[in-house]
Amino acid sequence: SLHRAYREDSLVRQAGQQELLRRETLCVLGRVRAPTRALFAEADAAVDSPKAAARLRSGLVTAKSLSIETLNGASHIFPFEASTERACAARLREWISNG
Repeated sequence: SLHRAYREDSLVRQAGQQELLRRETLCVLGRVRAPTRALFAEADAAVDSPKAAARLRSGLVTAKSLSIETLNGASHIFPFEASTERACAARLREWISNG
């Protein structure tokens, strides 16, 4: 049946798993106490970076500190792109060493 085909579709299943992970993550943000850094990609078509950053700011009110940065020219999978991989790693190293 159509309903069965929809349930068994791998893309539908992955989207459902991602939505569940997103909801679970939002539920625990208020318990984060550690310094937190979020990196967003400027050219990310899959994530609304300003909206996601605002959600982090409101959800991470208990974090010791929150640093949000946007990587210029990066897209959704920026940690794995040759053009932005080094910039991402450098920013993380800098943040960890100054932490």
